[in-house]
Amino acid sequence: MNDVTRLYPAKSYGLIVFSHGSGWLPPHTLVNGSRSIIIDNDNEMEITDFAMALPDHLFEFIIFEACNMAGIEVAYELRNKAAYIMASSAPVVSPGFTPIYAGSISCLLEEAADLQRFAENYFHYWNLMEGDKRSATISIIKTAGLSNLANLIRQINTEISGSFLPVGNLQNYDGVLKAPFYFFDFAQCYQSLSDENTYNALQECISQCVVYKRNTPFYATEEGTFPITAFSGMTTFIMQRELNDLNEEYTKLQWYKDTNTH
Repeated sequence: MNDVTRLYPAKSYGLIVFSHGSGWLPPHTLVNGSRSIIIDNDNEMEITDFAMALPDHLFEFIIFEACNMAGIEVAYELRNKAAYIMASSAPVVSPGFTPIYAGSISCLLEEAADLQRFAENYFHYWNLMEGDKRSATISIIKTAGLSNLANLIRQINTEISGSFLPVGNLQNYDGVLKAPFYFFDFAQCYQSLSDENTYNALQECISQCVVYKRNTPFYATEEGTFPITAFSGMTTFIMQRELNDLNEEYTKLQWYKDTNTH
């Protein structure tokens, strides 16, 4: 990054990350080991290490052309790295953004990058497909609003401390047929845990963070197609009794630390 800023000075910078993706999950969590945030042969990088490698406040945007990277945990870890994060809640159908780069990369090279037009072009390309190919979720997250969101979630978590949320009926974006599931719709997770006033406040807070979101009716993976019934533009992990080791790893994330009192 130092070489880039020294050799190519500019008013602003953007970063596109093309890789396999598995959100905040530690390396080798998924059975399909080809999915991680960044993979080099058998080496995988955790989101915390990725964040540490990036300078603060350098990027106008970070775009993840990778599966399952629109998690609140990812966005929060990168909140001081970029003003905006573009990512997908669901797995990304191959060949991802490749079909739109030629006609859309210019959106990102304008003096003020037109992230929404880039995201719209991606969504419309895949939304016009037929069958299993009609599969896309995309959102743009404004990181400036994430601290307020964390404060509100901390209040909610204080009231439900120590309880496990049933996950069976929640929208997930894992793209697998059998549990365990790791990526749940963020807003839906808290809907059943909040009274009407709190949930309305949560929705307003989310709207200040997720400034653009689009989804097809279904998303597809090698295991089949899965209906999308809840889409807030971000996902979250939910601690589960049978995931003791992963629950422990989750407590190391800054999102967990800032939204829990224990």
